[in-house]
Amino acid sequence: MPSVLRIPGTLIQGVPTPKASTLLQDVSAGPLVLIYPGSPFAPLESLPAVSGPVANLAAELAAATIGGDPGSPTITNAIAPGSVKMKAELTAKGGIHVMNSLSAQASPYEPVDISLGSAELLAFINANPTHDYYLGAWYRVTRIGPYASNPHHFAGLQKGNPVGTAGDRWLTVGPTSTSSQAYAPTSASGLRLGPVERRDGSGGAYTFFAGIGTTDAPASFVALNRLVRLGAASIGQVNGLSSIVVYRLYLEDLTASGRSFADVAAEDHDEYVAEILTPGGVYYGDSWSNPATVLP
Repeated sequence: MPSVLRIPGTLIQGVPTPKASTLLQDVSAGPLVLIYPGSPFAPLESLPAVSGPVANLAAELAAATIGGDPGSPTITNAIAPGSVKMKAELTAKGGIHVMNSLSAQASPYEPVDISLGSAELLAFINANPTHDYYLGAWYRVTRIGPYASNPHHFAGLQKGNPVGTAGDRWLTVGPTSTSSQAYAPTSASGLRLGPVERRDGSGGAYTFFAGIGTTDAPASFVALNRLVRLGAASIGQVNGLSSIVVYRLYLEDLTASGRSFADVAAEDHDEYVAEILTPGGVYYGDSWSNPATVLP
């Protein structure tokens, strides 16, 4: 006859569900947005023809941080069917690839945007402008654009046009026309934390890691509900912007989490190396369409 051991007050559970990122472990608040379209935890199956959700893998912790519903980020695709101005696709490993023509663009513009999430999440950020924030980005430039008036700050907290004037930026990152990276806050700002950065690859197909933080928003800054803008937003930007694959974006309220910029950036960077540069990684060995072949 088998024996049964009963231990009062105990609860035996299965194997804990792993997190989509180590950045979501050992913390009870602080993470706000993790967009990770190639992640096996919630892969983006296709790009919407017009508009559709993409998972926020930090949603549970974001809810604990803001005390409300962070919602789901939304991809808004303004590229017209058959357009020669822009094209968008998922790469072989699930990155979001938005390609810009360097000769056929004109008004009306056809950008691809990704929102932060709910109005509650945006309201929390705007109500706490003096908090410390961290923005991490993994991305690839597949064709370098010549736009040089301002770097292409494609991701981050903005109040207007992220490619445009510096006053439109709170915490942003993006490539320059020479395939380096640019950030807000700038190096001249006392609000800046970081950056931690690296560039990998050659021949113009550079993969970037960027980690940037800030201790405050610019004066009288009110952010928009938009985390990403890929594509021209004014006449001065047409035929000038780089083509970009978005692999991962992460936004954390460091004040709420109690973590340091250096610690979060180091952890984010380690995952970038593991998932993009290391065999077996989510994005290792990725492939994508050549913008110069599919667009003028």
